Amino acid sequence: MAGVTVEFTLPSALFSVRVHVRFRVPGSMFRRSGHTMSGVELRTLNVRTSNSNTEPEHRTQHRSTNANSEAGTRKCERLYYRSVFCLSLDTTTPGGSCAVARDGVVIHELRGDPDRPHDARLPGDLMALLADTRLGLRDIELYAVATGPGSFTGLRIGIATMQGLAFAGGKPLIGVSGFEALARTVIDGRALSDSSTAQSGPAVATWVDAWRGEVFAARYEGDVEVEPPSVEKPEAVLARIAAPTLFVGDAVPIYGDVIVRVCGDRALFAEPPAPPLAGTIAQLATAQARTGHRPAPDDIRPLYIRRPDAERARDARPVR
Repeated sequence: MAGVTVEFTLPSALFSVRVHVRFRVPGSMFRRSGHTMSGVELRTLNVRTSNSNTEPEHRTQHRSTNANSEAGTRKCERLYYRSVFCLSLDTTTPGGSCAVARDGVVIHELRGDPDRPHDARLPGDLMALLADTRLGLRDIELYAVATGPGSFTGLRIGIATMQGLAFAGGKPLIGVSGFEALARTVIDGRALSDSSTAQSGPAVATWVDAWRGEVFAARYEGDVEVEPPSVEKPEAVLARIAAPTLFVGDAVPIYGDVIVRVCGDRALFAEPPAPPLAGTIAQLATAQARTGHRPAPDDIRPLYIRRPDAERARDARPVR
């Protein structure tokens, strides 16, 4: 059609975009007496971003026109939202996991092989995951990674891998505590089974194997961390627990007998005791991104509770 002008802006991947459009039809060119209409002009007036997660809205405002007037105007407003794919990785345990979520809903999660080190499996596991979901790195708008606690080598490999992918794609990378993800798996499970007890249930103790007869531990009540992360002998952690507590994490099967001996019937155990975390990490990261939190890849800070062995060995050297 002659005389048509179109201006548009692509929608943001992480935010909805509101577009105002005016249709202007000169009155002298618009007659109802059997003549054709011409001279239609379409223009984008403005674009406003929004953090709304609601479904697209459709609103139309009409302004009365007259065939003999100079111009007629119709204003349309639409809210566009494009799906956000998040690629997440957890290397806090020997096996770990990776996952893809779409708008906070996990569409595929892959457990790692605990008999193979992370450096031998990554980024191969991530590429296999994307192939299974028929996605490419160009489709990923957000990256997420577990920041610890866990083995120093595993954390470094996982964080470095996701930093490289995020830097190459120019995308944000969000770090999520493995303890927070562990607690969330239990809390979400309770909410699905019985919403009335989701917040009033027992406290959650997150335990990750720290080797040397120790555990990385923290404790949560609902969504609140009531005991900060520490690395201690299991008996020292259990001595502070006086109320019914649900234990979750890969250290729970290792020290289950100790937990039962000290806590008795106050001890409850998650099933499975060590769930994969990458899916939950993707959900938590997507929720943070929707609030506007989109850190650069080099903003990631590992959660080191125990000092690296290299530092301890250096400090132990005699002074000459």
